[in-house]
Amino acid sequence: MDRIGEALERARNERERRVNPPPAADDQAMPARSVPVMPIGLPQIKAAHVAAVQPVPNASVPSSAQPSADVADAPAVDVAPAVPAARSPTAPAVRNRQVDIVYTKTRQVSVAEDQLRANRVITGDEHDEFTQAFKILRTQIVHAMRDNGWNAIAITSPGDADGKTVTAINLAIHLAAELDRTVLLVDANLRQPELHSYFGLGSVRGLSDFLVDQVPIHELMINPGIERLVILPGGCALPNSAEMLGSPMMQDLVDELKNRYPQRIVLFDLPPVLSASDALAFAPYVDATILVAAQGHTRHHDLERATELLGSTTNLLGVVLNKTSPEDGRKRVAEPSWRRWFRRTR
Repeated sequence: MDRIGEALERARNERERRVNPPPAADDQAMPARSVPVMPIGLPQIKAAHVAAVQPVPNASVPSSAQPSADVADAPAVDVAPAVPAARSPTAPAVRNRQVDIVYTKTRQVSVAEDQLRANRVITGDEHDEFTQAFKILRTQIVHAMRDNGWNAIAITSPGDADGKTVTAINLAIHLAAELDRTVLLVDANLRQPELHSYFGLGSVRGLSDFLVDQVPIHELMINPGIERLVILPGGCALPNSAEMLGSPMMQDLVDELKNRYPQRIVLFDLPPVLSASDALAFAPYVDATILVAAQGHTRHHDLERATELLGSTTNLLGVVLNKTSPEDGRKRVAEPSWRRWFRRTR
């Protein structure tokens, strides 16, 4: 863990030097403020142990494909400008406003509760250990976003089978549970789109159809029956996925999704960092990135390498350790190396 922490610190320092070069001799030096990271281990989520899911109709805000497109769905209440809550004098009032959504164009589907449970998608039970883990993770991410004025986060992993998509879905659901937030979850894994399968949607159009055929983005968005959550599937796989994710068209879309609604959080599920260049091509477009590793699966060297690569191109919030047992998680949190790895610095 110490080696990973050191790699994260090196990557952060390198990025700080590139973004903020040292001041001239006659300039007043300002202390650097590093980005907080997240001390959380996510339990191994098994379908048999997941709490019952209660999909709720009438969900989140979708977005439009281009700045000139018509607004697809709009909040039913006024919302405050996109300023970090911690810096706004009226932040408590803003955070307490409930965002209600009225649909006009976004497709709505009813996802079966059993389908979600079978795919390890969890919501609901206040006492469920998995739910509590994601609530802690949500709280830390929300604090980081408010402190920095962020609203677009990418989620990736060093390699395959680390659980990044399951983590992204459950995090999106728990972020959407906040009354003053809506969430758009985008499947940006155009090399192997699979977000739609977790919601039992079968073959659907998605992001690739927008990038290749210019299908309006509001025609591709889906509300899966969970309040204040909208998903944008990936569509069909693209052989040139890295080029499409790094294209000006994709950058314009990200800007539009980030800025259309000030109360919306946008999450992007990316391909693994070490499998292809997709994640590194896309990472500069978002505000920050979360790296998901799996206990007993992710190799230490791969995690260290992925940390260094991402940390030099984007704000790396930290590493989420997935698939831990409750006993292992409690033991690991108490270890000094864990605390040093996930310390919150200022």
